[in-house]
Amino acid sequence: MANDESAEAQIKSKKPSDSAFKQQRLPAWQPVLTAGTVLPTFFIIGIAFIPVGVALLYFSDQVNEHIIDYTNCMRVGDGPEMTCADYLKNKSTENDLPDDCKCVINFTLTEDFSVSFFPYLF
Repeated sequence: MANDESAEAQIKSKKPSDSAFKQQRLPAWQPVLTAGTVLPTFFIIGIAFIPVGVALLYFSDQVNEHIIDYTNCMRVGDGPEMTCADYLKNKSTENDLPDDCKCVINFTLTEDFSVSFFPYLF
């Protein structure tokens, strides 16, 4: 009967087994950081990333950009003639105005864009 009780107590116990892994007593490798090991590693990694930096610089120089300021663009359509910025300010106070503000700007590119054209509006 005593053996049954001690066996039950061991089964119900939440204590982890006494192994080196579970008790975190395993040996660990700790690097010795000296100038003789750190500096060559630093320079090798730096030299390895020089081609990456050159490639990024080359491809960023290939980007064409054409900026058009449309801050004071006049609104097109029914209703009062004003800039879209003023229209949107008035829209917040007057609910009878249409929801959208359309603005048309004609422009000519000053240089050839040899690849796809992606317009971004901010």
